[in-house]
Amino acid sequence: MDYQGLAPDLPEKTLALFCYHVGQTDNTQARDSHYFGKGIGLRLLNETLRWAKDAGFEAVIAKGCPGYRPIIEYMGGMPTEVYREQGFEITATYIDQELKAVVESLGNWDPDQASEVGVCVKFFS
Repeated sequence: MDYQGLAPDLPEKTLALFCYHVGQTDNTQARDSHYFGKGIGLRLLNETLRWAKDAGFEAVIAKGCPGYRPIIEYMGGMPTEVYREQGFEITATYIDQELKAVVESLGNWDPDQASEVGVCVKFFS
């Protein structure tokens, strides 16, 4: 996964979370809003963290996205703040230029704020 060269030094046994699109019921970009707001994404994250720790991983890294529903749906992840609440450290943030180009078509937000991605890392002791 590309972290713009901002990922910290990580242990050898690190799990990288990519994306999970809650509400994606087919192979398109469409999302079924019936699944939104039910805690499915958070439960997936917490189960994955539990599994990773039990499996001997030393860290988990993920991209945190801005907390705007259309951006969350587009990126298929969790807002940076959710990762922070689950014990992740935000080791860096950056403006994702590809996301910024998309943001301009998704809403009326400040493009820099709406395209700021967090490098989120959870270390297991």
